[in-house]
Order: sequence, then structure tokens, then C-alpha cells
Amino acid sequence: MKPLYFILILFCYVACQNEQNTKENLESTKKNLSDSVYIDHYSNGNKKIVTTIKDGKYHGKYSSFDEKGTIQEEGLMIMGLKNGVWKYYNGNKNIKKVLQYYNDSLIFELDKSDFSLLNHTIENERIEIKIPSNWKTENGNAPQILLISQKRCDNSIVFCPNITFTKEELKEDMTFEDYLKFSFNLLQQKLPYFKAVAQGQIRIDGLSAFQLSYLTQVNGIKLGGLTTWINKGNKVYVLTAMAINEKNSEFLKYKGLFQEVASTFHSH
Repeated sequence: MKPLYFILILFCYVACQNEQNTKENLESTKKNLSDSVYIDHYSNGNKKIVTTIKDGKYHGKYSSFDEKGTIQEEGLMIMGLKNGVWKYYNGNKNIKKVLQYYNDSLIFELDKSDFSLLNHTIENERIEIKIPSNWKTENGNAPQILLISQKRCDNSIVFCPNITFTKEELKEDMTFEDYLKFSFNLLQQKLPYFKAVAQGQIRIDGLSAFQLSYLTQVNGIKLGGLTTWINKGNKVYVLTAMAINEKNSEFLKYKGLFQEVASTFHSH
């Protein structure tokens, strides 16, 4: 059985089991502020840098602009060091490259075309999500499966990165927390060599959500997964993204893309 179909069957099974501070001088800002918005400007008044400061260091989302106000780069700073996915733009606001960092060290140059996202609307659910525009995307063939997307890969690639978007209705006596516990236990039982790497509560589009990254193996292929559960009323929307496990057993290369896709979820 191909890995993608194994994973789809698994998650269908899950679904079936439960129906400024504005400052012009950075140095003075560093001395006095913690967890504060920091905005630097050019002499013409346009923004140069937008970020936050923690313990005197850039910390959080970071964006820089040219003198005309056009975005140049954006990414995540952790205590003054570049981490995660960083996008670099040309003067026309088009992405010219995407890099992955860990504590200021370059880990990967990513496929920039993956970060050109196209909005997909699921009318009967009144929700939207953005998916890489160059991936093969189609509607699901079962009521619980809303959308399936897979990167167009060369035939020599043993496993192509893919995203599955599903939904589940909570039973009357089940809370979102109960559902998460059930899903986590099922992943442990059904995915071979399952190992949780990171997990935590987040908010997406103002809704309660939970995100889990993990490692597994299917047909001998080492995979990394990121699953995001989003709770809206009595429904849970589940975004499951998988890719070949990368460098030294760390699931890095596609994690940033998968997190960005999850963050685009929007409900009406």
C-alpha cells in the first residue's frame, strides 16, 4: 500500500470514530523595553523594520522594507537570531527565494514556488484555506475529506509532500480536549514508530487549535508529519501534512510551509 493512501485511510478512520511603541533608535529601545513593538523608519517616513523586542533583542515576527515601503524580507527572530522560514522579495513583491534557518545558521534553501499559495473555498462549510498553487489539489471523495493536495514530484521521489484536510463533528458529550486525546492515542496506535516532536495550543482565525509535529515510518519510509486541529463550534477541522523526514531525524524542511498553510484557515 502506498504511504499516502495508508495515511488517508488512517485519518478517515479517525473521522469515522467521532462523527508602538514606535522608536527611531533601536539601541535606546533595547535598553528600556521588553516584549514591545519596535518600528524603525526611513527619513521619508516609510517603515524600515517592524518587529518586537524582548530583553533588548529582536524577538518575534520580523519584516523589513525598502525606502519605497516595499517588503524586502520577513521571517521569525528568536532572541536576535533568524529561525524558521524566511522569505525574500524583489521590488515587485514577488518571492525571489525562501530560506530555512536555525539560530542564524542556514539549513535549507526551499522551493520558492511552494510558497505561492492559492485560496480554496469550501462553500458548504463556509471556510477557506490556502494551498500551494503548483500542487495537484482536488476535492475529497468522502464526506469527511474536504481536500487533498500533493506536490508534483519526479517519479524518482519515493514520497511526495502532501496535505489532507478533513472535518469531524464532535459528539454531544465530547469536548475538544477529549477529541484531541482520542486522536493522539490513535496516532500512537496506528502510525508505526510514532514519536511526538513538538506540540502546543495555538489560535487560528480566532479559534482554538492544537498543533502536533511527529515522526513515523510507513513502508520503511521515514516521514515527518504536522497535524493541526481547529475547533469551530461542534466541528473540528483537521489539516494533516506529511513529507519525507529530513536531516538527522529532524522534521524541518516542510514544517514551515505546513505551518503557514494551516495559519491561512479562515471561516465565515
